[in-house]
Amino acid sequence: LAYCTQQLDGIVLWADAEHAFTADWAQLNGLDLDKIILYQETAVEKISDWIADMTMYYRSILLNNQPILLVVDSTAALDCLENINSSQIEAKAEMGNRAKAIYKMFRIRNELLSDLGVASVFVNQLRSKVGASKFEDPDTTPGGKALAFYASIRVGFYGGKQIKGKVHNFEDRVGRLCSIRVKKNKVAPPRPTIKGAEVY
Repeated sequence: LAYCTQQLDGIVLWADAEHAFTADWAQLNGLDLDKIILYQETAVEKISDWIADMTMYYRSILLNNQPILLVVDSTAALDCLENINSSQIEAKAEMGNRAKAIYKMFRIRNELLSDLGVASVFVNQLRSKVGASKFEDPDTTPGGKALAFYASIRVGFYGGKQIKGKVHNFEDRVGRLCSIRVKKNKVAPPRPTIKGAEVY
């Protein structure tokens, strides 16, 4: 998505809450680092204000309606300022505070992103749901229900068998077979799970 955005002369806004963004990997995947605005921050409130400032600024200078892509990596790494600035030994209702802060960010920024035509990708992590019955989804995602509610498309990637190949004359892991499950789609008809997708 970031590559396509740049090919259309757009800009990529990347909130790296995981602090996992690497320039080498981005360039290896064909990205122009000059067209990526990287923001390494964990606090939901700071990321929310950064999103508002950056999207309004770049929409004002992209005069031909070029695309703007927002990537937040990842929702699981976000936290609220109240939790970040508190003493861990005195922390109470930590998960509730984080979920409320994430919900507020979506509530106040969703209309802005829609009005400015910003495509948003929020990466999250899958966790096993404790006490799930055999009739319900065994997976859950951290950060509350706001992301699931506001998302137009939700896709789950499930790792499978590793793909090995020659790297500098040595056999090494170069990818893995994944199954891709569409959990929610408000913009197209539903489709079955895609099995055997190769991810490198």
